[in-house]
Amino acid sequence: MSLKVKSKIDVVYTINLPKTIKKYNIENISDLVKEDVYKKLISLNIDSKETRKTHVNAIHKTLAEKETKVNSGFCPKCGGKLVLRNGRYGPFKGCGNFPRCRFISK
Repeated sequence: MSLKVKSKIDVVYTINLPKTIKKYNIENISDLVKEDVYKKLISLNIDSKETRKTHVNAIHKTLAEKETKVNSGFCPKCGGKLVLRNGRYGPFKGCGNFPRCRFISK
C-alpha cells in the first residue's frame, strides 16, 4: 500500500517513522521542540480504562450518527442527498454533490 499524497517532505506511517528520522543527518529541530513534541504525543495516549471506554463510546456514537444519516438518505460528510448510482461493482449510494463530495455507501 502506498500513500497518495503529494508533498516535498516525508509522509510516513508511524511504523516507518524511526527509519525516516534516522535518514536525516542534519538536526532540524532543537531539543526543546523535540521534548514538546514528545510530551504532546504522550498526552494523546489513552492511559486508563475509563479514557479508553469513553473513546470507544465516542467512536460508536459517531458511527451510529453516520449510519442514521445514510439510512435517512443524507450524506454524513456534507449533508447532501444520497442518490442511487450504478458502478463497476454494482449499485451504490453516492452523494448528490459529486464531485465536490465523494461520499459513497453500499
